[in-house]
Amino acid sequence: MRTAGRTATLLVGMLLVLAAGRPGPRTDAQPLRRPTVRLLAPAEGAILRRGPVRVVMRVTGARLVPADETHDAATGHFHLYLDKVPEHAGRPIPKGVDGIWHTAETAFVTPNLSPGLHTLILVWAHGDHVPYAPWVSDTVMFEVR
Repeated sequence: MRTAGRTATLLVGMLLVLAAGRPGPRTDAQPLRRPTVRLLAPAEGAILRRGPVRVVMRVTGARLVPADETHDAATGHFHLYLDKVPEHAGRPIPKGVDGIWHTAETAFVTPNLSPGLHTLILVWAHGDHVPYAPWVSDTVMFEVR
């Protein structure tokens, strides 16, 4: 009798373990993974020669696409702020402003930068240029000599 009880307990335990390991059905109610962005170059604290600066960026958790005026959580594009503070929460990031660039590429070359300390902020935004809320961003500081 003891062996039968132990066997039954073991079987129930195995069934519970197997059931716990099986993924449940995916529903639309489950939240999407939040994207992350990263400035790969220039490196934090880099000292660069005067001239254009090559910027390299990466996004994970979303697909990089050109601006398309959509507000899709699965896609977006990069915005770079050079020596500016992003102030566009809930509103589209403006176009045609010196020191703010929009790109759907993972590499970008700035115009010639003046000597001194610079701050570069990368902001991820929807296809309609509205930043994610809360912000998805990365920042580096570097020096041009």
